[in-house]
Amino acid sequence: RLFVRETQTQRHVQLENGEAMFDVAQDPKRPFVVTAGNQEIMALGTSFVIRRDAQHLVVTLMEGRVSVTSVAPGTAAAGGKEPASQTTMLAPGQRLTFAQRVAPRLDEPPLEKVTAWRRGEVVLDKTRLQDAVTEMNRYSAVKLRLTDRRVEDIPVSGIFRAGDSVRFARVVGETYR
Repeated sequence: RLFVRETQTQRHVQLENGEAMFDVAQDPKRPFVVTAGNQEIMALGTSFVIRRDAQHLVVTLMEGRVSVTSVAPGTAAAGGKEPASQTTMLAPGQRLTFAQRVAPRLDEPPLEKVTAWRRGEVVLDKTRLQDAVTEMNRYSAVKLRLTDRRVEDIPVSGIFRAGDSVRFARVVGETYR
């Protein structure tokens, strides 16, 4: 879910939740800014992916440059009195992950995995079964649920068709019976 607002001086997107890939043409007179939670991502002629859910905000740069500015709650930009922010410039291939109560993490994931959803795939690489179920549920009307907490940490790897939760459940069940 996102909202788009264009003016004479800015192109602005507010990402409420979900995942989006942006291919942005550079226009110094009309910067392209995405706001997601307390983060502002400014594109500087680039291609990037932003994913936002209840627990995480992830910005992955495919090519070009982006700046990611964290604005702390209660600051001037967020409605408070004192400005306080931190800006990170990403290089192509870098991913910046924000999670609640954890310091931001910078890494370099395989870009094919980051964009798998565009090909209708879910790529799992030693992913906790609970997290794999959550990921599969993003793409399917059929919602999976683990009923035994003892299996939550089983590592799952593979490439699955997004939305095919039934086949995913069968494969995992046959593999770990």
